[in-house]
Amino acid sequence: MTGTDMEQLNREICGAVWTSPHPGRLMEALSYDIGPRPTGSKAMTQAQELVATVLRELGANNVRTELVDVVAWREAPSAVEIVSPIKHRIESYHHVRSLGETVSGPILHVGGGDENDLERVGKQLEGAIVLIQGHEPVGSKFTPLPVRLGEFVEAGAAGVITTCVDPLGCPAIELFGTSDDFPVPAVGISYEEGHRLAALTRDGKPQGRLEASGTSYHTTCVNLVADLGPVGMTKECIVLSAHVDSFYVNPGSFDNLTGVITLIEIARALAPLQSKFQRTLRLVLYTGEEYGFQGSKAYIQQHRDELDRTRFVFNMDSLFPPTAEGVAVMWSPTMRDYIDCAFSDTQCQVEVRDLFCMSSDYLPFMLEGIPTARPAQFDSTQAFPPWSHTRLDTPDKVPDIWIRQNALTFAQMLARMLTDPAPLPAHRKSPQEVNELIDKEGACEILRSYGFDV
Repeated sequence: MTGTDMEQLNREICGAVWTSPHPGRLMEALSYDIGPRPTGSKAMTQAQELVATVLRELGANNVRTELVDVVAWREAPSAVEIVSPIKHRIESYHHVRSLGETVSGPILHVGGGDENDLERVGKQLEGAIVLIQGHEPVGSKFTPLPVRLGEFVEAGAAGVITTCVDPLGCPAIELFGTSDDFPVPAVGISYEEGHRLAALTRDGKPQGRLEASGTSYHTTCVNLVADLGPVGMTKECIVLSAHVDSFYVNPGSFDNLTGVITLIEIARALAPLQSKFQRTLRLVLYTGEEYGFQGSKAYIQQHRDELDRTRFVFNMDSLFPPTAEGVAVMWSPTMRDYIDCAFSDTQCQVEVRDLFCMSSDYLPFMLEGIPTARPAQFDSTQAFPPWSHTRLDTPDKVPDIWIRQNALTFAQMLARMLTDPAPLPAHRKSPQEVNELIDKEGACEILRSYGFDV
């Protein structure tokens, strides 16, 4: 395809993205008419059915669902009470896949929960309920909360209270187990209540009571899969993906309807161009991302015979304006250079970097050696929206332009990949190469906590 042809293609994509009337309507329908979409729930099924209808209408082919065995969560009320020196009840949410139990004991503030904090509190942990700041960076390396807290529990902590790091006014909810439930009850409270509780610990050891009664259970859910381009699996396939599920407390408009609706708008813009495709674009809407990448793990198992032809995976999760200006490419310098070159043929100003990440549904593919990438925020001056995983994650905070900016950028990137007659410079790594990269990144412990056998 000549430069002039590519320019015309990009103009058609721009026109389709900017004139589409659909993003706001879909956001409202999925957030409010259907609402929170926990894995295995009726709402999750309704959301997948709505998205399937939209994909058929815009011209996707072979739209189908694929059954996934999942460990789901049955939410139930939780309670956090300060018993002394004052009596006070705190709004809380039981963290998914932590033990359902009632415990009492002294409340001990452990900061961010790094090794220094563990050494500082020492023997005080026996029988204590630890208060920890959730999602707080520890050093230069992200460590999931359950991993940070594992040693505290081994040292005798009886329960966990996490507090938001942003003053939102309501608790956030997190996943606390993948292979097994976390061995003690864990609940989340708001920034304000956490700050108040931390202040009490500076003057002594307040006594508290923590009650959690949610439970894990086995059920089924589905991934939604569709194709654009040549019918049937071609020699090369690109996977474009996002997750539909949310936690039970939030409509999940930012996390991750921004990814879902951006995927739909990209597909809508590219569908009229399918006759020009040299390879298949596989669209995948996952279940179970919030519960430990269950949908993408299942996709790998169900499509193992196709993985050699799956040349590149682009996964979209939690998008806002800065993510339209960056792409993080994992373990593929050749695809990094290819994507950088692709953007040089557009009006988009996008920084493309090598970056090791472990945050979403591209991860199971990455561990199979397949080149993967995601939209990325590299501009540290623009704060990441803080309401993810809270009940404040609602459509009024997600302007249509967030969807349009990301759809415009990444539809043009994918158009170049899909119409290029030359093979993509994307090479699958061997298991040995993958293990060497995991060791280099020091990621074994975290990956095992996510339920991966590495």
